[in-house]
Amino acid sequence: MEKWLLFLQTDKKEVRDMLSSENKTLEKANKVIDMFYSDDIEREMYMTAEKYEMDRYFINLENYEKGVEKGKEEEKIKYQKS
Repeated sequence: MEKWLLFLQTDKKEVRDMLSSENKTLEKANKVIDMFYSDDIEREMYMTAEKYEMDRYFINLENYEKGVEKGKEEEKIKYQKS
């Protein structure tokens, strides 16, 4: 909690970098803050990369769910034949 408070109170990038190097959640927060301080091109690149990662996650989740359903159907058919 103390590190979060220090992280939120500081306006020094070096302090944020040091605090975020010790904590994955703070690391993500630091990346977001860096994005807001970056120029337009860097911000657009960050947003594009974030969108790609989110799209990839949901495509994989959808494929996983389809695979689970297919497995259930195959198991159901196999059970009915025996």
